[in-house]
Amino acid sequence: MNIAVISDIHDNIWNLDKALEIVEKKNINTAIFCGDYCSPTTFKLIVGRFSKTYCIWGNVDGEKYAIMKFLGDERIENIEMLGDFGEIEIDNLKVAVIHKPDIAKGLAHSGLYDAVFHGHNHTASKEIIGKTLLANPGEVMGSDGKPSFGIWDTKKNDIEIIRILI
Repeated sequence: MNIAVISDIHDNIWNLDKALEIVEKKNINTAIFCGDYCSPTTFKLIVGRFSKTYCIWGNVDGEKYAIMKFLGDERIENIEMLGDFGEIEIDNLKVAVIHKPDIAKGLAHSGLYDAVFHGHNHTASKEIIGKTLLANPGEVMGSDGKPSFGIWDTKKNDIEIIRILI
């Protein structure tokens, strides 16, 4: 299964829209968001785009109450808000999702997970630590001029970094 892994949108709805267009063309229906949507308006753009969406908070998601109220008021059930840290199982793989890279690296070193995804430092990267894939899909925001996201192949337990053309 291919899963979109997206982080650090920082309200760049234009780049987010481009990323979501790519994901839609690739017929991907599950996503993992590694935080820093920023506003509820940006968060609302991911609603209805995937059959299943896993989300964690980043360090600049300041309107958590408004986002959670929206999810509850609209009775949106395909988005699972995991909090500051999430553990999920997909295709019999145990996955950890957290925003901060230093904690993510420790989780990868623990050997408890098949994959660990994070964001925060706006730098796309991937490495294997023991049996664990540790990956940052980069930033949708594009502050470095190289906006990106990832597509995780659960069968290979590998991630492809996709550049968003601006």
